[in-house]
Amino acid sequence: MKTADCIAFGKSVRRERMALGLTIEQLAELVGMSERQIQNIEKGKSNPKLSTIVAIARALNCVLTIHADGSLTLCKAEEKRTV
Repeated sequence: MKTADCIAFGKSVRRERMALGLTIEQLAELVGMSERQIQNIEKGKSNPKLSTIVAIARALNCVLTIHADGSLTLCKAEEKRTV
């Protein structure tokens, strides 16, 4: 992912995590990662592997959309709309 995409993805992870009332520690445990790794993803300082992105989306009960330009969008499963 491009740096801007990493930042946008990180912000969406943080938004969804906070909406669920999860701490970084709790999300890290659900995903099987360290707190530092989650922090770096949320700050856009990390370019996570696709498997990590999918694990985070599942832990947050979100749908992951990969756009043609390579950017990613997380949204709640019940908010997913078909185009």
